[in-house]
Amino acid sequence: MGSLLQGRRYMLSLEWNAPREAFIREGDFFEGLGVDALYMHFHKANEFLGIAQLPTFICNDIVKNPQVEQYLAGYAAHLNEVFGRA
Repeated sequence: MGSLLQGRRYMLSLEWNAPREAFIREGDFFEGLGVDALYMHFHKANEFLGIAQLPTFICNDIVKNPQVEQYLAGYAAHLNEVFGRA
């Protein structure tokens, strides 16, 4: 008998006060591994349950350099790309 969650999907929508470069630049704090590497435990737990990962959305520098209009437009574009609607 399969999991009741099999066939479901999830998406992470994240806010960090770290700049984008902290996640993607070699030698920076997160060593260029990307934000999804930080959530690998979460992704693997969901994979074990049969839940598929959708592309992650992240807003960076939310306190140091807030760009609310840009974040909202980026999120709408992300939802449109992933789900075909905003």
